[in-house]
This record gives sequence, structure tokens and C-alpha cells, in this order.
Amino acid sequence: MIVEGVFFDGKDARGRPASVWRERYELVIEVDQVDVARWLLVEIRYADAPEAGGGRLRLRLGHEGSERLTISGVEGSRFIRSICSRLSRGPVTPKRAWRMVFMWGSAAIISLAFLFTVIIPQIAEGLAHAIPRQTMHQYGQRIVENSAKLFTGLGGGSSEKAICPENATLNVMVKRLTLRQDEEIPLRVWTIRSNIVNALAFPGGHIVIFEGLLDFVENPEELAGILAHEIGHAIERHPTVMAIESAASAALIGLFFGDMTGGVMLAAVGEAIVNASYSRDMEREADAIGVRMMKQAQIDGSKLADFLTRLAEREGDLAKSLGFLSTHPATEERAKVLPAPMPDPMPAMSTSGWVAVKAMCR
Repeated sequence: MIVEGVFFDGKDARGRPASVWRERYELVIEVDQVDVARWLLVEIRYADAPEAGGGRLRLRLGHEGSERLTISGVEGSRFIRSICSRLSRGPVTPKRAWRMVFMWGSAAIISLAFLFTVIIPQIAEGLAHAIPRQTMHQYGQRIVENSAKLFTGLGGGSSEKAICPENATLNVMVKRLTLRQDEEIPLRVWTIRSNIVNALAFPGGHIVIFEGLLDFVENPEELAGILAHEIGHAIERHPTVMAIESAASAALIGLFFGDMTGGVMLAAVGEAIVNASYSRDMEREADAIGVRMMKQAQIDGSKLADFLTRLAEREGDLAKSLGFLSTHPATEERAKVLPAPMPDPMPAMSTSGWVAVKAMCR
């Protein structure tokens, strides 16, 4: 459709008759059979309020140009309004620009927060139970080996020096704890040369204890209670949920910053496991499973309360070294849910086996 108008070029006060029509995303303005201007439709604005034109539309391009176009007649005005959707938009002043930035920025932050706190955790929960345990076991081994170097400051070197040799007595105790589990899961216990007093469950059934923990526990029953709790996390796949959440978050961040290397991903997952803060429900589940395993193995689970009490008493002095306190719930609260002393318990391991476990990293 071609409509007639009057074009003012901003240099001459006199207007010139013009023919106007739409061509794709532009409004073509022709004067004396020559294209004198092409205005983007999305940038055309009212030059005056529509009601002030006396039935005419006075238009301009953007908010700073001096060119004007006047369209008269009902048909011409209707045509212009049908193809120009932003006629009434005001100029983008600095104040308005900052308001738009704030609005869009706030929306983006809220969207990202919802993604990281709601969507990703829900997806991680479903995936954690869908991935075969054996597949996750292999992946978890890489995370442990990568993390071991970080704990001992070996950087990019081999992880062999950071990891203590396996101990047969310790492995037998783990099998004893899990003997009556409904589902057989792949488990491996690692001991890392570090003075950190902690134990962690990694994805895929990998349990990591630190040499500092071996030095701090006073009897094999305390160590059995700690391992039973971490095995409880592994059974419920809590570390796998954490790993998937962390990997998904690292992948999204990598898309923004262009860093998607496998090493960075493993490091991010390992760091997330080390700094994991399980929900209270997760901790209660792990405690319940641990207590049940200790009873079934006829190991005195009350000894773990002694361990937790000692940690609580020394919390002020050892706040920096006792990682167990920062990655687990309040020791007093957990001590209350542990069982009373068992009337006729069986030793968690032999005396000679306990001596070997205490010295396994030396």
C-alpha cells in the first residue's frame, strides 16, 4: 500500500510531497521519484502527540533526528499505525536505561537462582538414582584421585604419594557393616595422607578417610561408626546428587566463560564434595542407616558419641583442623540419636588389626 505524505528533511522549512510505502522492515519515503529516506519501522516515533495533529500523524525517526514526515487521512494513519508498533515509545534516557538494566538484570538473577536452587537439584536427584552404581563408581574414582592431590599439595603430580596403601582389616570391617544390606553396592575405602580430621563419602561408593582422623579416633568402634555414617550417605546416593549438581553448575558457568575442560569439571565436583553441606534429612538418613548397620554387625555404636563429644569439647582449639565439624551437623544433636551401649558387643576388629590400621599411612 502506498500513502501520501509531506516530508521535511530538517534543512528546509518547506515540506515536499512524498509517497510512502513499506518494504520489509523499512518505511520507504520517495520524493520526486527518488528514495530520500528509509526508516526502520521499529525506530519510528510520534513527533507530536497524536491528538495534537488535528487528524494528521507527525512522525520522526528515533528521538534525535531532525527529519519529519506528516501523514494525512484516515487510511494513511491507519496504515502507519498497523506497521509501526513502537510509535509511542519514549526516548531511552539514562534514567530509563538504568531502570531497564536493573529490571532485566534482576530477572536474570532470579532466573539463575531458580535454576541453580530448584531446577538443577531436582534433575540431580532423578539422575542420581538413574545412573548405574558401577558407572558412577568409575567416575567417583577419578574424583577421589584428583582430589587427593589437592589435599596433599601435589598439584598436577601423581596421586599415589597422597594415598595410603589399602588395609585388609579395614576392608573386612566395611564388608561386615554392609553384609545385610538389601542392595549390594560397590564400596572402596581410601585413606589420604593429610592431617585433616574428617571422613567423606564421594560419588559411586567411595569413602575417604584422612590420616588425621586415624590419629584422632581412640578405638575401632569410633572409626566403624564414622564409616557406617558415610556408607549411609553412599547407599542413599547423596554424594552423587551433589556431584551432578556441581557438574551441571560448572558446565553452565563454563558455557559463559568458555571453560569446559574435564579437569576443571572434576576439580569443581571434588571441591563441592569436600565442602558439601547435606540437608538435615540427608544427615538423619545416613545416621539411621549407620546405626542399623552397627547393630546388625554387633558393633557398639555408642562409641561414636564419645568421638563426637571429644570433638565438641575441642571445637574451639581445633576449629581449623577438624573438618568433620564443618561438614556435619552439630555434634551434640547427633550424639543424642546414637544408640545406648550394647550389652554384649563384638569387637570391630582385632587388637593387631587396629594397630595396623592406625599405622597404615606410616
